[in-house]
Amino acid sequence: MPNNNAQPNAAAALPSPAAIAGAGDSEIIAGELILPSIPVDDLLDDHVTELEEIRRWASSETGQAARMENPLGFANVRAHAAAHERALAAQQQSAALAAAATPARRKAR
Repeated sequence: MPNNNAQPNAAAALPSPAAIAGAGDSEIIAGELILPSIPVDDLLDDHVTELEEIRRWASSETGQAARMENPLGFANVRAHAAAHERALAAQQQSAALAAAATPARRKAR
C-alpha cells in the first residue's frame, strides 16, 4: 500500500480557481465563489454585443425566471458579463491611451 503521507499535497500546490480565472471574474453568492464557466476571450470576443445580449436575456422573462429558480446559474452568467465589462473597459482605456500618444508622436517628428 502506498504511503500517501510521503507525497506532497498536490492540491495545495495548485492555484486557486480565482487565481486561474482572474480574481475579478467571479461573483460571491451565499459565501460561494462563482466563476464563469465560459471564459472571456479578450482578443476575439465582441464585448459590446455580448454584454447587450446578456443584459437583454437577464431582463427577459426567461432571465428573471432563472434568477429566481437557478441563482447559481444566474450568478455564472453575471460573472461572465462582468468579465466582458472589464475586458471592454480595458480595451477602451488602451484605445484612449493610444489616441493620446498619437499627437505626441506627431509633434516629436
